[in-house]
Amino acid sequence: EGDLVFARIQGPIPWPARVEEFVSEEKKYRLFVFGLLQGALCPQADLSPFSRLRAQVMYEGKKKFTKALYQ
Repeated sequence: EGDLVFARIQGPIPWPARVEEFVSEEKKYRLFVFGLLQGALCPQADLSPFSRLRAQVMYEGKKKFTKALYQ
């Protein structure tokens, strides 16, 4: 809980998120997605550590995404 991750929740770009809890019945993690300001459920296979991907996902011209990285 509280870990920062990148989650593939919509489209090809992984979004920065914070792990809120593990939902064992669904075998997914409940996340708070920065930038989108909403919750999401995501399987572990679609999560990556924040520190590992941060440099790779800095996209210029994506205002909403860049703002999410700094939230």
